[in-house]
Amino acid sequence: MSVRSICIAALALIAITDRGRAQDACFQRPTPVERLQDVRTHRLVLTDARGRYYVIDGSCFTLDRGQFPGVLYFSLLNSFSKDFAVTSGYVFIKSNRTFSNSPPERLLLSRGDGWFFPSTSGSTALVRMNFEPFSGSIEAWNAAHSNEGDPIALSRRLEVRWHAFAQRDMTSPSTRSLDFWKVDDSFDRTHGVITNYLLRFDVNTSDKVGLIPFQVYLQNAVQQIDLTIYSNVEVFSGQYKFIIQ
Repeated sequence: MSVRSICIAALALIAITDRGRAQDACFQRPTPVERLQDVRTHRLVLTDARGRYYVIDGSCFTLDRGQFPGVLYFSLLNSFSKDFAVTSGYVFIKSNRTFSNSPPERLLLSRGDGWFFPSTSGSTALVRMNFEPFSGSIEAWNAAHSNEGDPIALSRRLEVRWHAFAQRDMTSPSTRSLDFWKVDDSFDRTHGVITNYLLRFDVNTSDKVGLIPFQVYLQNAVQQIDLTIYSNVEVFSGQYKFIIQ
């Protein structure tokens, strides 16, 4: 065997070992809770097929496909003290799903209610956007996010009106952190699908726990999900990995 062949075999073994270690580190399961009112220190929860809630109290987990069939129903817990400084918030989410096969799309766009875009009358409320494929390339997507610009400029560059403002007065744009939206060089272009979400909410300071829901589809071929969350409400921001069994 040549030196080059030996090196390639060694690198392959290291890669397999690293993947195994990563999965071993993700043996943790979400923690079931009786009542959401009792959750105080964690903000991301998951609902199973029976409607039971589980706290995501770490960064790496293993999920049973039978317990969470078809769709992962996530929620951010919207419950804060009456003197909380922020009254309205937004959440940016990137979901990177790794498939065992090669899915047809690479980038999907989703947007909830409450987002605005300039119009002749000042602003207009945008309709929901549910997992719509981005028709351009990853290179075009990254190039559009490589220079500063507001949602108006990005709509021209991307040729799709997805970026928007979280406030009717055209403040809190989804372009506040353009680097967040770029596709990383480590993205698996053969087996990966990235879904970008825009969520907007009013901060809840009542005694009742509010939920900010979002969904991640769990097709049979999905093996791993990496979630990156950024929000102007800092406790919502975080990174999570889910290994699917």
